[in-house]
Amino acid sequence: MKLNLGLLLLAAQNTAVLSAITTAINPREVERIDTVENVDVLLSPEKGKCWTRSPWGCSKKGWCWKQCANGGQWCWVALDQGNGPWKSCQVAEDCNPANDLKSDCGQGGCKACGCSC
Repeated sequence: MKLNLGLLLLAAQNTAVLSAITTAINPREVERIDTVENVDVLLSPEKGKCWTRSPWGCSKKGWCWKQCANGGQWCWVALDQGNGPWKSCQVAEDCNPANDLKSDCGQGGCKACGCSC
């Protein structure tokens, strides 16, 4: 069996390129921007609409949200006091703020961060 050095060098080069691309992207921001924008909002607030039916919930695609102010303003919930990745869920009770004091409205400059209708 012959060892093909050309194939080994090509594989090593591709690995280095992919590694450089991965480290140049902030995974938290990619997850925040990509995930919440693709959320279907069945039994959760609609984008641009106030929500007063329930104080928190779980979206169809499994992401927590909660009311964050009087008048029905709501937000997507993130871990680490709102600075971490989005909080996932299977049922609404997974998003109960009383069960997780380390989660809060998403903070920062992402499109889905903050509290509004």
